[in-house]
Amino acid sequence: MSDTNNPVPEPTPQDDAERIRLKRLAKLQSPSGPGALTPQPAATPSKNVAPSPSPAPLPPNPKPIPRPTPRASLRPAPPPVVARPLKRKAAVPLNLPVWEHQAVQDVLKVTLSKEVAEESGHDIVWLKSLAQDLASENGNVPEKLSIELVDKLLISRLKLDPLEMRHVSL
Repeated sequence: MSDTNNPVPEPTPQDDAERIRLKRLAKLQSPSGPGALTPQPAATPSKNVAPSPSPAPLPPNPKPIPRPTPRASLRPAPPPVVARPLKRKAAVPLNLPVWEHQAVQDVLKVTLSKEVAEESGHDIVWLKSLAQDLASENGNVPEKLSIELVDKLLISRLKLDPLEMRHVSL
């Protein structure tokens, strides 16, 4: 009778854990195809077959490897996106004197041309006195504002009285 009692206590928590693990492996293999039928019978004699689950996990590993390969074939699609910046670089030539003129005019809100001030609704201030001074020095008023003129532009702009400008524009 002691022999019959020994087999009953043998299902230890470790054995139960192995049995549960084998059932889980069988469930994982069942959606993958016909291999699901083979692990289920192996799950019942789980007490005797401990090494058999080791070969069973190997087949599922190669199956996921082919699945990423189709995804990898989708990745070559982004290179056409790279072609767009090349078009942008060729389409945008930088004319430094024009950019410099526009930047100085936009930052200081000044101009040496009466027409530009009128077109902006006098948002851009016409520095008439500076334009006259530059014309007397150089013989003509520069067409474009530049960094070399920034100090003169700023001083001339600060000399203007905002109250007088209001009366002139009205």
